[in-house]
Amino acid sequence: MDEQERLKCRVAEAVTAFQREQMSLAVEAAWVDFHPGFVVVTTRGAVCPAEQRCAQDKEARDLIQRLYSDLFDSCKGLIERQIEEILGRPVTQSRLSVDPESGDHIVFFACAAEACQERDASDSDDLGTARN
Repeated sequence: MDEQERLKCRVAEAVTAFQREQMSLAVEAAWVDFHPGFVVVTTRGAVCPAEQRCAQDKEARDLIQRLYSDLFDSCKGLIERQIEEILGRPVTQSRLSVDPESGDHIVFFACAAEACQERDASDSDDLGTARN
């Protein structure tokens, strides 16, 4: 396993542990993609079946999305620090987006542009994934 794959595995493990410990979510799988200036983590199975059924209604879907975003925002500093330690570059912002109907979450981490340039040069051609 090369260094980039090890980093992806560490990021996936950190995000799934964060979601389990801080948000009480049982994530089934995680995929990590590095892009210039940011990292995207997609987790599958984070929304329970009852919420998925409720999400058929637009108003309920909006409430579920807001709940998960607010929950993430209340403790995101913890995962931002972990991602900074793993990648060795500062995280300038993070955001969680949820698709209640599919049960997937997407966690977006933006990093300082100058800190990303070195890693981005090696990552720009590889959009591979890491599973947890």
